[in-house]
Amino acid sequence: MSTPAFSSPPSETTTLDALTDLALDLRWSFNHAADKLWERLDPDLWDLTHNPWIVLQTASEEKLKSVTTDPRFQLLIADLRTEKLTIERSQGWFQEDFATLIRLESLAANRKALDKLDLRAPDV
Repeated sequence: MSTPAFSSPPSETTTLDALTDLALDLRWSFNHAADKLWERLDPDLWDLTHNPWIVLQTASEEKLKSVTTDPRFQLLIADLRTEKLTIERSQGWFQEDFATLIRLESLAANRKALDKLDLRAPDV
C-alpha cells in the first residue's frame, strides 16, 4: 500500500504561494529542476524568456486553476519546496569547510588568555 503524497490536498492558495515563492527566489531561478513548472504554465513564454516571474504573472486564472488542482503538479511543487527548504536549512560551504579551523582558532585564543592568567596551583 502506498503512502499518499498529502494527508489533505493543498489548497489552490497554498500552491500559488509556493509557486510565487519559487518564482521570486533568485537561487531557484537558475535551478533547472523547476523548469517543468514554468513550462507547463506557458511553454512558449517560458521558451522565450526563461523567467519564472514573468510566466507566473502572465498565466491566466484559468490556466493557474487547472494546473494547481492537478495532483501531479502539486506533488512536483511540494518536492521542489521540500528541496528548497532543505538547502536553506543546511550549512553553507564556508561553515562546513572552515568550522574546524574556526574552533581551533577559538581554542588557541582561549589557551593564550588562560596562559596569561597563570592559574597554576601554588607549590606546597
